[in-house]
Amino acid sequence: MKRWIRLLAGLLLIAAVSSSLQAREVTQLDYLADARGLSAGTVQVRVIREGERYEIHGEAEATGVFELLSAWRSWFRVSGRTTSGLPVAHFYEHFESNRSRTKTVKVIDGVTEYARNGEARAATQATALIDVFSLIFVHGQCDEAFRAHSGRMGYDIVRTSRKVTESRETCVYSVLDDEDVRFNAIILIENVSGVRAPVELDFSGYQLGRFRLQDVMTEE
Repeated sequence: MKRWIRLLAGLLLIAAVSSSLQAREVTQLDYLADARGLSAGTVQVRVIREGERYEIHGEAEATGVFELLSAWRSWFRVSGRTTSGLPVAHFYEHFESNRSRTKTVKVIDGVTEYARNGEARAATQATALIDVFSLIFVHGQCDEAFRAHSGRMGYDIVRTSRKVTESRETCVYSVLDDEDVRFNAIILIENVSGVRAPVELDFSGYQLGRFRLQDVMTEE
């Protein structure tokens, strides 16, 4: 019996050491946003990976005319684990504010909580298993079809074309949200400073506009 106990203790120690030796990778991505040809805002995304675990932290704010009109601000946090090649978030939180209201949405283990101007609404089931931030910044693959959420809103996303060159991958999607609004999403992916990253995200026909990567920083 003592041999089995010693063997089990040894295996646990090896597992603990292996876990502690997993590389921690941190990537910061800075984007500029524009809408209808006008500078609209800035977005900063920080992705932390450690083995199968990941975290995403993001901040965004309107600039220029859009800042004067709306004073819009937003931040989000996501944490989860990659399972069978797909990132699944266990915790998702997204906050938005402008001159007239604030909105906070959380998705924790498949349950969605929502509050508007500090007033909580009834909890509901999540509209999808995977969130859009995890798909874009952790998964980063040009899959044929999937369903994702951005808090309370769900999206059915279908790839309509894909083009791969030596330096760039272009993924074009048709997106239908839960309110039956359809728009196109174009994501350009490149290797920048040794990091595979979305360098441009274009949501044509949709209010979010276009995001262009300005800078990449990495640390360990």
